[in-house]
Amino acid sequence: MSRKKARSQNGTDLYFNISHSFWAVNSPLIFFPFSIQVMSKGGLIIQDVVAPLMQQVADAKCILATKRSKSMHNGSSTADGLLQEIENEVLLIKDSFQRLETWIKDVENEVSVVTKNLDDILEGNTGRRVFDSGLQTIHKSIFTLREHVTGPLGQLRCKSSSVGELGGGQCSLTHSLSPTITTEPHFRTNSATQRFEVTKKYEKISPTLRRCLLTLAIFPQDSVIEKRLLIHWWVGEGLVTPTSDHTAEEFGDRYIKDLISEGLIVPVCRGHSSQVKHLRVEQWIREEVIILAMLDKAFSFNGSGELIEALTSSPRACLKESPQQQGTIQMPAITDFSWNNFKTCFNVDKHNLRFERSRFMAMRNAAVMQLGRWQTSPKHHIETVSIEFLEWLACFNKLKYLSLRGISNITKLPRSIGELTDLMILDLRACHNLENLPVEVTMLKKLTYLDVSECYLLDHMPEGLGSLTELRVLKGFVIGNSRSRDPCRLGELARLQKLWKLSISIGRDTAGGKREFHELSQFTARRSLTITWGVTALAPSNGVRNAPSGKSSAGINLSPPPYLEKLDLRCFPRNMAPEWLTCGKFLNLQKLYIRGGSLRRIGVGTELKSVEVLRLRFLSEFRMEEHELRKIFPRLVILEVQDCHRLASTVCKLCSDQLIANPKACS
Repeated sequence: MSRKKARSQNGTDLYFNISHSFWAVNSPLIFFPFSIQVMSKGGLIIQDVVAPLMQQVADAKCILATKRSKSMHNGSSTADGLLQEIENEVLLIKDSFQRLETWIKDVENEVSVVTKNLDDILEGNTGRRVFDSGLQTIHKSIFTLREHVTGPLGQLRCKSSSVGELGGGQCSLTHSLSPTITTEPHFRTNSATQRFEVTKKYEKISPTLRRCLLTLAIFPQDSVIEKRLLIHWWVGEGLVTPTSDHTAEEFGDRYIKDLISEGLIVPVCRGHSSQVKHLRVEQWIREEVIILAMLDKAFSFNGSGELIEALTSSPRACLKESPQQQGTIQMPAITDFSWNNFKTCFNVDKHNLRFERSRFMAMRNAAVMQLGRWQTSPKHHIETVSIEFLEWLACFNKLKYLSLRGISNITKLPRSIGELTDLMILDLRACHNLENLPVEVTMLKKLTYLDVSECYLLDHMPEGLGSLTELRVLKGFVIGNSRSRDPCRLGELARLQKLWKLSISIGRDTAGGKREFHELSQFTARRSLTITWGVTALAPSNGVRNAPSGKSSAGINLSPPPYLEKLDLRCFPRNMAPEWLTCGKFLNLQKLYIRGGSLRRIGVGTELKSVEVLRLRFLSEFRMEEHELRKIFPRLVILEVQDCHRLASTVCKLCSDQLIANPKACS
């Protein structure tokens, strides 16, 4: 091996390690004769250029203060603010050069590792198989390194040749050069250590986990993000995939835990629950994630780090509220948009959806269409004037995740929905105007998740849902009345061996449906069951529907699934708990939730020994005391009470009688 020194055009010293021997082999790697180590002079730039500029700014502030004292004027001026802004910008330039030094050192280290590995296999006395395997490994390493280097360097092109002119040129910055996005001076000047900490964590995690993290850049500051929605997004894009032992959702849960353990996201827990159902990102972490997402072109941003509503070279587009655009997706020249690599359209905060056909169809290769509400609050209203775009979706043959949650004026889904044969997740929750679910939904054989809860105008489900053998979660299954045409019956769902979570809505006139509940005993895979009585077209109040005046749906005789762990009863219309609840058939039940309705008493002289968590909410007629409840539930660990005004204790308690700090958080 020999070490040669050359001189680049700009005067930078380049060192080359020249390997003397090469083998001609059948390998994806043609050959890699040398490694390059770039010696940085970023420190000299800081010393010779940035430091004097900082001193000039400091001198200018002193001169301004002197002039003000002589004029006996103590008030603030525009000049003060401008000088402070200039000082902040210079500090960011200094930080950028420091990042440049770090970036170059990282590249040097990676190149040296590849060089050493190549030297080892070239000089080692190894067999052909080991040699080829080593070259394969080196090829993967150098490919990754090339992506890391050429990506940022490719962005270092000035947009104007008149760089010397005032405001004449702006260069895209690499990760090492990226400024923070925030406009708050204290963040700009005091968070360099925190930003470096995020960068190191980002480099530590796996490439797949990085891509998952970057999706968080789309959410506004201080957003509370639903964990399930985030995982569904990752599933749709293929960032998490199932194996023979674990579902994609289980891998998504694992990734969430990894991001939490790294301190990159924060869990939002409610009440006593240790289950993580919602997440948020700290502001200082979010700023760095946005920078990383800009560099990765994860979304379309402007120069200030703000999302823009456009179809660009990014594989994702967002819908954002803008008075000028009024809901139509804006798309630049087609040369800027790679439709073949497009993945996701995400509605960030658009209230009125209006789509122009040609631009909508440009996204036909999308795997994820999150058009509905992602916000946890139902107060975020979305509506559409025309549902014609639903017909256009028939051409989206790669679509895996479709969310229309909370969109008003969708009265029906087109029959062409059945052509989305790759669809895995269909979220129609809170589509309050939806009146009919077409039978073509039963053609979606890959469907794992279907949510039609809070669709109060639906009066039955289409026959054939039992053929969706991959279905794991079904929410809002409607027990139709005897006048429903070809409704799906509960017994049909017994075939779904993977269905572990089921929620059922019972209408007022379900005399023919009462007998169906005997079929639940055949649901061997069910772990979670929710039953809601008396669903009408009225809007819910306080998140829970009031009990109906009719009693015809109350007298069902339920045969519980043998392995049921969670039972949620909503709007139960009778005063006494049903006999099937207190007859001792629930041997594995751990959680019992009762919310809304006319219930006064659960029962006397009965025991539900396995229940550890009891939630009682919005039971204005409830007349039992806490000590009575503890006799019925001897193993009770958590008792939550909310808006049960006749219950003596109206706070959430642990078994040790330790009060939960915020009872209203129990939701």
